[in-house]
Amino acid sequence: MKKAPGGMRGGGGRRNAILPILLAVPIGLSMTFNISTTLSVVSSNDVGRHRSAGAAVGRDADAPSPPSKVSGDDHPDDHDYDEIYASFGTHESYSDRRIFDFSSLGNYTSPDIVNGAGCRVTVSIVDPRPPASGYNHPVWFMLESVATYAPYACVVFHTASCGIDIVETTNVRAEPPTSRQWTTLAARSIYDRSLPSFRRMMEGGLVRVNILDGDKYGTGACDDFGNGNGILLNARFWSEEFVDGVDGDMILTAQPDSVLCHDFDVDLWRRYAYVGAPWAGWIWNCDAMRERWYEYAPKCNGLGDYRPDVSMSLICTRGHGGLQGNGGFSLRNRRWMVEAIRRCPSEFSGLKNHQIFGDINEDVYFSTVLNALNATMPSALEASLFSVESIFLEQLSEQTGPHAKDHFKLDEDEITDAIKRLWGKEKGMLLYNRMHVRHDSKNKSEHVENAFTIPLALHQPWNGIAYSTCGFPTRNNRECAHSYILSQPNIMGECKFLKYIYNHRGKSINK
Repeated sequence: MKKAPGGMRGGGGRRNAILPILLAVPIGLSMTFNISTTLSVVSSNDVGRHRSAGAAVGRDADAPSPPSKVSGDDHPDDHDYDEIYASFGTHESYSDRRIFDFSSLGNYTSPDIVNGAGCRVTVSIVDPRPPASGYNHPVWFMLESVATYAPYACVVFHTASCGIDIVETTNVRAEPPTSRQWTTLAARSIYDRSLPSFRRMMEGGLVRVNILDGDKYGTGACDDFGNGNGILLNARFWSEEFVDGVDGDMILTAQPDSVLCHDFDVDLWRRYAYVGAPWAGWIWNCDAMRERWYEYAPKCNGLGDYRPDVSMSLICTRGHGGLQGNGGFSLRNRRWMVEAIRRCPSEFSGLKNHQIFGDINEDVYFSTVLNALNATMPSALEASLFSVESIFLEQLSEQTGPHAKDHFKLDEDEITDAIKRLWGKEKGMLLYNRMHVRHDSKNKSEHVENAFTIPLALHQPWNGIAYSTCGFPTRNNRECAHSYILSQPNIMGECKFLKYIYNHRGKSINK
C-alpha cells in the first residue's frame, strides 16, 4: 500500500549519490544547449574503486556478485543482463542506438497502434524520477521485464522535467524550453539508460513521454509527487492523461520496484475492474475494508446522484471480490477508476463536491469503493496468480481472521480452473507444473514440496512474503527477508529480472 498523498516511502540503506552528466542536445532550430541531467548513481569514490576489469560498479567492495544466471526463463535471449548490470552503463548494448530524433516521443508513432485498433493495454509509470535515474536503477529492469513479457503493450511515462537542468552555452539569450522540448529531453534521457528490449519498444513507437502539470494536481514542486498517490485519485488523470482512441481502457500501473515474471496476456484479465496483489491478514482484512466503507459511504451520500450501498455484504464471500488490490503493480479499468472517483470523491478527486478522507492510500480506496459498487473484482486466489507483494497462493490457507476460512480456503479444482482461465488453458498448466513437479533421470515425476506458485508479477516481495520466516517486516528484519528471497531458487528461477531490482546486502537499490 502506498503512502499519501505525494511523498515516496522511505527505506533503509545508503542513498545513491548524485552526479551531473552533460549531454549536448539540439533544441529548436538554432539553439544548442548542454543538458545537465541529474542522475541517481553511485558515489564518485565507488566509481573509482570499482573500475577494474570485471568489477560491478555500484556495489560495495565486499558485496557478492549478482546471483548466477537462473533457469526457467520463458524467453531465452541474447542479452547477458549480468554483464549489463556489472558494466554500469559501459556495456556495448548501450551503444546500439537507432533513435536520434526524440521529438516525436510525446506521442505514439507505431502505425499499428495509431492507425489500427489502439493499445491492448497501456503501462503507466507515474513517477518523477525516470528522466533523472542512473544506470542500474530498478526502473530500467522493470521496463525490460515489460518489453520481454508484454511486448505488445504501449508504455507512457507520466513524469516531471525538474531533474533536467538547462545550461545555456551560447551568447544569445535563449527562451525557456517549450513543453515539447522538455518532453524531447526527458525521452532522450530515458532512452540513453534503457535496456535493449525496451529500447526496441521505444524505437517501434510504442512509448510516449507525458510531462505532468503539477499545478493541475496540486503537487507543489513539479517533481513532488512520489509514487503518484494523489494523482491517481484525481479523475482528470484518468480522463485527460491518456490518448482517446489509442490508449486502452486497461491500464497497468507499475512502480520501479515491481517486475513481470511471465508472459502477460491482458485479454485473460480484461473482465476485472481492478486487480492487485492480495493483502495478508496482518496488513488488511475483510472486516477492516467494510469498516472503511462504513466511514466512506455516509460522506459520499449527497455528493452526486448515487446513494452508496452501505452494507458491502458480498466482499470476501465465495464468487465475489476478495481482499486484494496492492497498487504497486496493478491492472485497472480506466472507466471504473473514473466511476469510483465520481461516486465517492475525495479531496484529491479534482471535483468540486468532495469529502475530506484524510490520510488515504489510493489502492485501499479503489479496492474498497469498487467492491462496494459491486464491480467485477477477483478473489484473493485469482489475484495471487496476477501479482504478489506479501502472500503467495500457498500461504492463503495460513491466514487467520474474520472470514478467513471461506475467503482463503484452497480447493485444488478451483486453483486449476483459475490457472487455466487466467494463465491460458495449456500454457498455464505447463507453467504451474514446472513450478511444482520435478522429473528425475528416469523421467519419473514427483511433487516439489514447499514450492511457491510464482505469479505473473511481483511487487516489493522482500517487504512481505518472508513474514512467516523473519517476523513482521520491520527495518531490522529486512536483511533476513532479502536473504530468504535469494535462497528460494523457485522464486529467483521463475522471475529472472527480480534480482536486479535490489542489491545483495538486503537493501533495495531505490530505497
